[in-house]
Amino acid sequence: MRPEAAGIATTLLILAVALVLRLPHLGDRPFHGDEAVHAVKFRELWERGRYEYDPNEHHGPTIYYAALPLVAATGRASFAETQEADFRLAVALMGAAMVLLFPLLREGLGARGAFWAALFLTVSAPFVFYSRYFIQEMALVAFTLALIAGGWRYHISGRIVWLMGAAVAAGLVLATKETSVLTLAALVLAWRASRSTRSDGCQDNPADGTRDVALRPRRLHLGLALLLALSVAYLLLSGFLSHPLGPLGYFETYTPWLHRATGTELHRHPWHYYLSLLAWQQPKGGPVWTELFVFVLATVGLVAAFSPKVGKRAGAHPGFTRFVLVYTLALTVAYSLIPYKTPWNLLSFYLGFLLLAGLGAGILQSWVQPGAPRTAVTVLLLAGVGQLAWQSQRATFDYRDDRTGPYAYAQPLRGVREIEQRVNELAEFSPQKDKTVAQVVFTDDYHWPLPWYLRRLRHVGYWTGKVPAEAEAHLTGTPIVLSSAEYDAELTTRLQASHFMIGFHSLRPGVLVQMWVKNELWEPYILSRSRPR
Repeated sequence: MRPEAAGIATTLLILAVALVLRLPHLGDRPFHGDEAVHAVKFRELWERGRYEYDPNEHHGPTIYYAALPLVAATGRASFAETQEADFRLAVALMGAAMVLLFPLLREGLGARGAFWAALFLTVSAPFVFYSRYFIQEMALVAFTLALIAGGWRYHISGRIVWLMGAAVAAGLVLATKETSVLTLAALVLAWRASRSTRSDGCQDNPADGTRDVALRPRRLHLGLALLLALSVAYLLLSGFLSHPLGPLGYFETYTPWLHRATGTELHRHPWHYYLSLLAWQQPKGGPVWTELFVFVLATVGLVAAFSPKVGKRAGAHPGFTRFVLVYTLALTVAYSLIPYKTPWNLLSFYLGFLLLAGLGAGILQSWVQPGAPRTAVTVLLLAGVGQLAWQSQRATFDYRDDRTGPYAYAQPLRGVREIEQRVNELAEFSPQKDKTVAQVVFTDDYHWPLPWYLRRLRHVGYWTGKVPAEAEAHLTGTPIVLSSAEYDAELTTRLQASHFMIGFHSLRPGVLVQMWVKNELWEPYILSRSRPR
């Protein structure tokens, strides 16, 4: 088989593995609160064809637009009929499609390094797990890799088409999430650190005979690229001009986000949280989870940044190796120093570790002689891949919503689906059907993902904090009331004459929800279910 055909076949095989790990049973896990927020935000785009950027919540719209044609293809008649898997499919496909970008990095990582990096990303537990989340992180990382790949191809070819592709990716990065400024800053710092010091701006690449013709890009090219990137970001953030002034809010967004990053106790973790999460964790009562195999290989890979001869022997480019190293370290430090931490944020810098690990695997293979020694190294590497894949399978399917899983964070429990089922049954029995009124009474705003699971009802009200006295009339007349367990005594006093408390349901670990149903609805409903059919 010709090398080109073999390369294509290998990439497609890795893509197939990526899809197998990411696509099955996408709807098995209840929506995380953040996923529910984005699904409800998507509703505006789905029903009105309009997107309005919110500087306080939701981030950018790229995953909404990615999900739009896929949700439409399901043939759902309304938003109420959509399911979790409809939304997650778009992100899962993005996560798998990243594999297709690695052949563009062959001259940077070496052919072996690009192969192993693609394989590691395919089976790495955090990448698999969060490819199945309807949140922005996977899209942010996928567009970042596209930006790196496009910039690198321009670097070695000087062809402006690659730079324009990188510019589109940069625009998508900006339009995906506000933390893109950290990513872009790390990329610029890495590019500056990896530039050649030769006066002619060119450096021979002995790995493939090409020349680095774009170490000093033309100012015109950079100007066009910047204009294109900003245009792409503007079009998306303005909802394709449906809300032209919306992107101005992008400059306001850092006030609330900086407050959360530095001033809130919620999600506050120590500086080593991400590294500990990846390197070694064993939740109480659960198994050990570790990505140490990747870190060991990444350590081998970073040797190439300090010893170009080592990298060249593996077919890697010294400048690209330095670029990846600086990008990885800069972004790791930035995210580690921010007190506000959620586990999916680690994907941005962990991408760099996977690239270095791929390079490290290529170096190990190049160090040993062909034949039995190289075969033994390859077998060991494949064993490591097997361990990562097995771990991903367990985390994604066996521990998808288990507190002892590695990446299930503030994950709603299956009780939230019991709430959905019972509310839908009551609404179907009620003469008002989907116009049945429900009230949610919670101690704070963290009642998510309840708004998603109550999506079939048209009239849902939300009360947070202390329930005012004037709310009693609303509650006593409401067919269905859902409340935090903390309101048990208060609501018992207010509702015991008009409602029946039918039980507690688990929303999240340690968070219980009471369901109160008006007597006029509950009694005939329960009698109808007790009659023989």
